[in-house]
Amino acid sequence: MTGELVSASAEWRRYWPVVLASSIGFSFMSFMTPAAGVFMDPLARDFGWDRTQLSSGLAAAALISIVLSPFIGALIDRSGVRRIALPGLVLTTASICAFALASGSFVQWIVLWLVWGVFVLFVQSTLWSTAVAATFTKGRGLALGITMSGTALAQVIAPPLSNWLITHFGWREAFVILGLGWGGVAFVLSVLFLRGRSAAATPGDRRARKPAPASDVPGLTIAQAWRSVALWKVAIATFLILTATIAVVVHQFPILVEAGVSRESAAWLVSLSGIAGVAGKLITGTLVDRFHARWIGGLTLASTAIA
Repeated sequence: MTGELVSASAEWRRYWPVVLASSIGFSFMSFMTPAAGVFMDPLARDFGWDRTQLSSGLAAAALISIVLSPFIGALIDRSGVRRIALPGLVLTTASICAFALASGSFVQWIVLWLVWGVFVLFVQSTLWSTAVAATFTKGRGLALGITMSGTALAQVIAPPLSNWLITHFGWREAFVILGLGWGGVAFVLSVLFLRGRSAAATPGDRRARKPAPASDVPGLTIAQAWRSVALWKVAIATFLILTATIAVVVHQFPILVEAGVSRESAAWLVSLSGIAGVAGKLITGTLVDRFHARWIGGLTLASTAIA
């Protein structure tokens, strides 16, 4: 297992493709949030919907995540990363392409988001962080930081790319191209580099990894996790910070357009925060390997609140 490796550099030389696949997979899971704002104007123009109706689908999908995420996490523990990731990527790709079928029915719009909300759970952050955490030991913080930067990468790419596709092909075709293109890249990388039950290996690593017995796996039991005050604090803090930041991400593009900024300029302005996000996650991941996570988490959440 990776515990036998003596240094972080040795882990990175051997297992960097795992981080690449996980980061791209996480970016695919994340891109619909920053892209949603770019699609609002053309959808409102075609269907006469207001911004509340357009964003309500994403809110419905978030409710699905709250209810079902624990069950998906348990499924990952039981079945392993690869068995969940590959069908999850296919189903999520199909659900994104299905948005091209929107007919103007608000009920159908909510259903499309609910379907996406269910399928995207199979490729949520838990899946990719599990693959990386099971593979890296010495350089785990940086590896997780790069993996989690996938969501920031999505924020960098999704707004300008979505706007360009909508301008040149139309919003229906944009959904299909984004789904097949982004999902296809994530699927190929996952096929190549995700191996084993929960960890992963490069194509050159031909020796099969045997999963550790349940009694030897470090960490808390489910009952202990439910009673952990620390985990509840992390959950509450994460919920509060994501509630604020996701709301800003979704509506930032239409707010800029309403303020008189061109669609092209607004798309690039929104992507700037994604660039900062990539840098922030890389820096945070490096610091976590060197200092206590409590201090790093407190400082980063405080800086977000101030911003």
